[in-house]
Amino acid sequence: MQTPETDEAAIERLRGAKAERLKALLAKKPGQKHYKRALRAFLEVDDELEKAREVRLGLL
Repeated sequence: MQTPETDEAAIERLRGAKAERLKALLAKKPGQKHYKRALRAFLEVDDELEKAREVRLGLL
């Protein structure tokens, strides 16, 4: 079981990853090479972040 400190650290790590992936996504335009890959990477980390938040809130 994770402690609140480790939960918060995981959420902060995911926030940073989400910001990096968003930056990479915004550098691409729809139809440009690797746009879908960047979008998929962003959505995956966003999903992980939402799940971590739900766990922290006790919803999962």
